[in-house]
Amino acid sequence: MKKLKKLIRKLWYRLFPKKQINQINKKLLIALKDKAKERINLSTEIKNYLVNELKIDKKSKFIPLHVRRQVCTHVMAKFGKRMIAHKIKININLELVAL
Repeated sequence: MKKLKKLIRKLWYRLFPKKQINQINKKLLIALKDKAKERINLSTEIKNYLVNELKIDKKSKFIPLHVRRQVCTHVMAKFGKRMIAHKIKININLELVAL
């Protein structure tokens, strides 16, 4: 009887945690996909803001340094909280960098 009891416990503890881990992994994958989509949406919003609102082509090599600094401050003023939440930074070369 004791051997049967031990066997049942072993089987139970081997099977039950696997179910929990699989459920957690599924939830994490969904959350990661959502976060990646939000990051991509934020970066496209910032790029569109640079092109449409500020009329700046970010690939141009002839943007003066003081203008690039002003653009960085404008972007941080408008999208700063969301950028911090999604761990995205804009550097002095107007490139979006994910941390």
